[in-house]
Amino acid sequence: MKLNPSKCHFGVKAGKFLGYMVTQRGIEASPEQIKALVNIKSPANAKDANRQDSSSEQVHIKILRKM
Repeated sequence: MKLNPSKCHFGVKAGKFLGYMVTQRGIEASPEQIKALVNIKSPANAKDANRQDSSSEQVHIKILRKM
């Protein structure tokens, strides 16, 4: 096996790998992945809050199925 020196990085504290940030603490979501969640609007009424809650629950179920 040969390694390409231009693609190898050794001794770094953090780096992006397959879309995730790998740090000394472990694997974290990259800022690009959570940008939509950070910029989400607060619900204006009960109907919006219910809609937002059910959509986040659907995402949670999809994540659990992949585990």
